Amino acid sequence: MKATTQKPRREAENIVRREAVQYAGSNVRDGIPVSISSQLMLITEPTLRSWMRRYEEDGLMPQNLGRPGYDCDSVTLKDIRALAYMLGPSGSVAYICEQISWVPRAIVEDVVRACKRELKRNRLSMLMTLNWQHVGRVWAIDWTEPAVIDGKYKTVLVVRDLASGNILLSLPGEAQSAELAIDALEYLFILHGAPLVLKSDNGSEFTAEIFEKYLRDYDVIHLLSPAYYPKYNGAIEAGIGSLKTHIWYEAARQNRVGYWTCDDVEAGRLKANETSRPNGPNGPSPDRMWRDRKQIDVDEWEAFRETLSQERKKMELMTDLSERDLKSEERRAITRALVKCGYVNITRKAITTGIIHAIP
Repeated sequence: MKATTQKPRREAENIVRREAVQYAGSNVRDGIPVSISSQLMLITEPTLRSWMRRYEEDGLMPQNLGRPGYDCDSVTLKDIRALAYMLGPSGSVAYICEQISWVPRAIVEDVVRACKRELKRNRLSMLMTLNWQHVGRVWAIDWTEPAVIDGKYKTVLVVRDLASGNILLSLPGEAQSAELAIDALEYLFILHGAPLVLKSDNGSEFTAEIFEKYLRDYDVIHLLSPAYYPKYNGAIEAGIGSLKTHIWYEAARQNRVGYWTCDDVEAGRLKANETSRPNGPNGPSPDRMWRDRKQIDVDEWEAFRETLSQERKKMELMTDLSERDLKSEERRAITRALVKCGYVNITRKAITTGIIHAIP
């Protein structure tokens, strides 16, 4: 029960309690003990005495019962709905609570229940697909924590080009840090040139001011995932899964299934880029698409920046936006600019719930 709906009832209860305390106090002044007053009012003596103590402390101010009320903002509700529709009728409330951990479970349950009713009524779920175009324009970066490598490195920094699926870098490191990410990107920018956009999650290394400043110096747009929604950066997650598979087999060939080395990591990266076929069995490999890419020239760079600037101007018309709302609108502006420039195609398809249950 929310605080606003409890207030009239709590106030009415406390009016009765104050009258009981005043009656007992009047009786005490007349020499009648509290025990007699409690019997006359059909109230237990401990309860009446506790009311009298509270009356002296705070005048028996109304106190709401249960957990504190929580008013969920529209952006959060929109995020919960989007995640629920993407997961479909079989989506788990527990999984959504893990992704948006700061929202009370009761609110998540209400939203998910409403979404499932609508999905069941329409027997449809929306499947959204991103098709990245133009190799070299949009990269993604993320960390993974496989087995300890060479008995020393506990994490691997992975950078992937989204259009080709080419894993540009898989760098083992002792710890995750913004400095290591900057050094890795510096190497790639010198070797291949900087992309237009870099996607990442909201890890502290990628949101650090030093990292943001580095990208601004190279005029690279930073596209951050929504908070608590790692699937937004799912393309590199898929690349990391492929990379780990190749590393595992490389180590197994050397009779080191449980012990990985830096050689295994690099060999796995090269193997993934050489043997993967992201566009089907007859399509080119990530290596082939990367080699055949067209370099970004000044005209293309300026055209994208101009398109993004026009999309950002729409944000100026919005007032009283919270920091979270601003980040959400910035993400939408970048996405619209990518679509207008032809760097990504977004397709949406309604599929029946029966097909969803058939997918493992």
